[in-house]
Amino acid sequence: MKLRIWAAVALLTASSISSAAGSAVVNGRFINNIIPQGYCAIGDAIKRDALTKTAQGFSGATGLVLSVFESCPGKQASAPNGQGPTYRFGRVIVGRVNGTTVASNESTRAQYLAVLNSVIQKETPSISQDPDKRLLAARSSKVPVYEDWGAIGRDANAIYRGSLGTLEANGKKPTLGIFVAALTFANNQTFVNFLCEIVNDNTSVAGLLAEQQKLTASFVKDNKPDKSRD
Repeated sequence: MKLRIWAAVALLTASSISSAAGSAVVNGRFINNIIPQGYCAIGDAIKRDALTKTAQGFSGATGLVLSVFESCPGKQASAPNGQGPTYRFGRVIVGRVNGTTVASNESTRAQYLAVLNSVIQKETPSISQDPDKRLLAARSSKVPVYEDWGAIGRDANAIYRGSLGTLEANGKKPTLGIFVAALTFANNQTFVNFLCEIVNDNTSVAGLLAEQQKLTASFVKDNKPDKSRD
C-alpha cells in the first residue's frame, strides 16, 4: 500500500538500534514502550519478519522500524471474514535523514507539531466526508481500495493521519484495513507509530483513533527528553 507518504511528510529525522524487551537504543537514547501495553510482540518469526520487511520497505531511508506488534493471542483474535473480535497490529518507526538517525532540529514537541501541521496543510487535502462514512462506502467495494484521509485528529502529543486500504496476502482472501498513524516527537526524536485494524462489524475509525491516542499518550510519557544527551 501507499503508506510511504506518511513517513515522508512527517519531516522525519533519526541509526542503528540495539533492541531489548519492550525498548530499543537509538543513538544512545533509550526508546521505551515500543510494544504498547495490551499488545504483544509477534511470536511467529515468519510473520514478524514479513511485517518488519514490509514496514521498512515503505519507510526506506526516512524511517527505521523499531518494533512490530499485534493483538495478544487469546485476547483479540483475527476476523478475516469480517465477523467476530477485533484484530489490530502496529509498528513503531523512528525517523531518519538520508538513512541516518539524528536528533530533531526542533527542541520541543509543540514546535515540531507546528512545523508538521504546516506541511500537512499544504501537501494533503482534507477529506470532505467523515472517515467513518468513507469506511462504510468502502465495505461494499468490489475492487481493491486505497484512501489517504490526511489528518483526522490532533492533540498535544501528535498529529494523527488516517487511511484505508485493501490488504492482500498470498493464498488468503483480501481484507479491508484502516490505519491511524501518530506523527509525534519524543526524547528529541521523531516517530511515526502505526496502528491498523482489520475491518469487522464493530470497526470504527473513531474507535481506532481513540486507541491510538491512548497509546501515543503513554509512549510520549515513557519517552521524556534525556537531558544528558543534549
